[in-house]
Amino acid sequence: MSELTSALLGIGLAIIALVVTFNWWQERKIKKTINQNTSEIHDDLLMDAQETLDIETIAPTEDQFDDPFTIGEEVDFKIQIEEAVEHQHDLPPTDHHDFIERKDSEVLSTYEDELDRPVVQNEFIQEADQNEHAQVIDFPTKRSIHAPDAMNEEVDLIAHFHFSHPIKFESFSQNVEIFNRLDKPVLSFGLDENNHWHALGHASQSLELAEAAFSLQLADRAGAVTKETLSQFQQLITEMALKFNVEPTWLGVKDVLAYAQSLDEFCLEVDKTMHLHLVSGPAGRFTGTKFRGLAEANGLTLNPNGEYQSLSPSGQVNFTLVNIENNPLTNDMLKSSLLKGVSFSLDIPRADHCAEAFNQMLLIAKKMEQALSASLIDDRQKELSDHQIEKIRQQLKLIQTHMTTRGIPSGSPVALRLFS
Repeated sequence: MSELTSALLGIGLAIIALVVTFNWWQERKIKKTINQNTSEIHDDLLMDAQETLDIETIAPTEDQFDDPFTIGEEVDFKIQIEEAVEHQHDLPPTDHHDFIERKDSEVLSTYEDELDRPVVQNEFIQEADQNEHAQVIDFPTKRSIHAPDAMNEEVDLIAHFHFSHPIKFESFSQNVEIFNRLDKPVLSFGLDENNHWHALGHASQSLELAEAAFSLQLADRAGAVTKETLSQFQQLITEMALKFNVEPTWLGVKDVLAYAQSLDEFCLEVDKTMHLHLVSGPAGRFTGTKFRGLAEANGLTLNPNGEYQSLSPSGQVNFTLVNIENNPLTNDMLKSSLLKGVSFSLDIPRADHCAEAFNQMLLIAKKMEQALSASLIDDRQKELSDHQIEKIRQQLKLIQTHMTTRGIPSGSPVALRLFS
C-alpha cells in the first residue's frame, strides 16, 4: 500500500469518527432539550385553567366576604349571620360549601331520601333490644286516619287511637299528664263526636272522645330525641293501648332515631340569626322621639321587653329592633334620650318567608338611615355594599326553598315548634 493510499484511508476513518461523534452529541442534546420541555408541560391545560379560575375565585378582594352559612364556625360576612344562641347541638363541626356556590338541586337533595320514605301506618313500635334502634312491627289490619293539623309527620312521631266506643277524657287524663315529664314536646289531641280536635291539655274532663292522637317531637334547638326518651314515649303508648284494649296506628318512618338525627342536622344548616346595625353618623346621636316616630310609621310595635317588632299578618315576629346599648326601649325613655344606635335582628327559620322578611327589614333600615343621618353597618363596623346585600338575598331565598322542600316552611307553625 502506498503512502498516499494510507493517508486517504486515515483521513476517511477520521471523517467517519467525527460524523459519528457529532451525531451522538446532537442526539444527546436533542434528548436533553425534550426532557427539559416535558418537565415544564402541565398535565392538563383544562385542569390548569380550572385551578387558575379557582384561585382567582377565592383570592381575597375588597368586595369578597366570608361564607355566612359555614356550619360549625362563627358565621359573619360583613352582616353577621350567626347560629341562634339557644341552639346548642353537640355535633362536631362539618365543612359545607357556600350555599350560593352550590346548585339548588344539590342543596335540596340533601334530605331527599328521608322525604321519599313511605309513611308507615298501623305499625306498633317497641324496643327489641337495648343495643338496637327502636323497631317497627306490622299489625295485620290497615285503616285510613287523619291526624290533627297541629301535628306534622316531618317532625313528629304520631300514635293514633280509634276507640270502638266514645271514652271520657277523665279516664286517661293522668296518662296525658305523664307525657309532660319527657324532655321533648308531646302534643295530645282528642276527636269528639262532631269531628273536632281538642288539645287535651285544656279539655274538659267530661269530653267524650272517639279518637285520640299523641305525637313526640323528634328534634328541637336542644338536639335530636334520645333513645331513652323515645323508649319512654313508646312505653306510655303501650300502657295506654293495653288499658283501653285498642291498637295504636303509628305515623312516621321506620328508623325513628336515624331520621331524628337527620332532622337535627337540617336544623343546624338553617338555624341562623341575621343582624344589621344602624349607628349615629357624623352629626352625632339621634333623638329617641324621631326614632320612635319612624318606627311607628313603618308599622313596628313596642313590646314589654323593650323591643320594637315587625309582625306578619298572622302575628308572628319577623324581626326585632333593639337599643344597641342594651337598655330597653320605652316610651318614657325615648322622649328624653339620644340614641347611639339600634340593631335589627332576624331569626331566619322563625321569620314568615325569611327572604321577604329580610327585604322588609332592609327597606325600613334604609329609610331610617336616611332620615336619621345614620350609617347602616355590619358587625365589623363597615358599611354595606349592594353586592353584599344581593348575595344575602340569594342565600336567604335558597334557605327558604330548602325549608319549604323539607316540608317546614320558615315561619310556619311547625317551624316555630322545631326552632323554639
